[in-house]
Amino acid sequence: MIGWQDIYNVLSAMFPLYVALILGYGSVKWWNMFNPSDCDTINRLNCYFIMPLFTFEFTTRINPYKFNHLFIAADVISKAIILIAISIWANCSSKGSYPWSVTSFSLSSLNNTLVVGVPLMRAMYGSLGENMVIQSSILQSMVWNMFQLFMLEIHQAKKQMDLAVAPEKSGMDLEKVGEGDKSGRPSMVILMKTVGLKLSKNPNSYACILGLSWAFVSYRWDLQFPSIVEGSIQIMSRAGSGVAMFCMGLFMALQDKLIDCGVRLTVVGMVMRFAVAPITFTIGSLAVGLRRDELHVAIIQAALPQAISSFVYAKEYGLHANVLSTAVIFGTIVSIPVLVSYYAVLDLVILCKDTTRLTSLSNTKDTYTLLRESSESDFLETVILCKDTTRLTSLTNTKDTYTLLRQSSESDFLETVFNWKSCLDLAIWDTTQITRHEHDTSFPCSCLANSCFVFIRVDTN
Repeated sequence: MIGWQDIYNVLSAMFPLYVALILGYGSVKWWNMFNPSDCDTINRLNCYFIMPLFTFEFTTRINPYKFNHLFIAADVISKAIILIAISIWANCSSKGSYPWSVTSFSLSSLNNTLVVGVPLMRAMYGSLGENMVIQSSILQSMVWNMFQLFMLEIHQAKKQMDLAVAPEKSGMDLEKVGEGDKSGRPSMVILMKTVGLKLSKNPNSYACILGLSWAFVSYRWDLQFPSIVEGSIQIMSRAGSGVAMFCMGLFMALQDKLIDCGVRLTVVGMVMRFAVAPITFTIGSLAVGLRRDELHVAIIQAALPQAISSFVYAKEYGLHANVLSTAVIFGTIVSIPVLVSYYAVLDLVILCKDTTRLTSLSNTKDTYTLLRESSESDFLETVILCKDTTRLTSLTNTKDTYTLLRQSSESDFLETVFNWKSCLDLAIWDTTQITRHEHDTSFPCSCLANSCFVFIRVDTN
């Protein structure tokens, strides 16, 4: 169960990012240290040097031969659900349109995986969370960013085609208009070439591809970077998170107002980012069989704040840049309470589920089977649930308890079985059935006397 220490660990990982953001904001808004030209220079330094090395370093850390294929499948399913829903809305609703379909996909699909995601998921779920969010970053960089650019190119081509056809309507007959429309429509090959050219100008694309390529080689033949190469990469990449958030602060300070698109569109953007995205990812995760911590990581990483690149693309193509600007700024500000809430709620849900499962077991043999098959971490979460949490902290022998139950025979276990009782009931501990095991002599019975789970003697006759 999540405690205050867990919340503090998450906040301690996130708070430094916001310090960098505030410094960037204050350097322009309060202290007038940088003008717009200076901010552009700092952004270019971050875009072309720091972030590519930052992306490259994190990509090389992950073992591509141990990718979580269920997680990747869940990501694909969630994006498919979003695209289907958007397509239905665009074609069936009077308010639906292609431009808003593109923006809706961006709001519900592209998140800040590395800058915010890596430190957050590492604090919450350790190496599991970090590895999964890096996988999400690779997939987003190599698939979903390309798909987003492709949709934006189609939108831009339609605008250009409309401008080309409009003069023809005033001076040509319908037949010539049709010919002009046909000739003005760009082919799929041209669109793909344009998207490829855009991506080729993005150094993060190279960083992701090169990092993944090196990861395949290094984990295949057990190779490592020479220390001189590793140090050359890290001297810039270590500044990645801080400089990226500092640049975010600069961007916020250069805007006329934090909420630039109105309250209604801001609410829509927040719902898409913090509700629709995790809901669709939950559906995809459950469909492929993700459970427990993997499911939690999948849901929380889907609720990370909006990707900065989505605003960059929107501004470049002139498509709802104010909406994406607000989503990036306001979403980053409110992400801490939202993500911590997800973290706490998901832990509470799984705790209630495990408790219900344990109390609903029909007989002691099922209980024995459950505990024999559980991992140590699952055992500690679902079985050692004391009424008084302060007493739980004094339970230093939980690992011995787990080892005892794993080593005991079924008949022994039936004589000293876990039974769900009222918190007011007294625990009956039959030490005569436990002394045969080497770990039991130091078992703290007094602590368990106040726990919700109590031991009773079961008559096997």
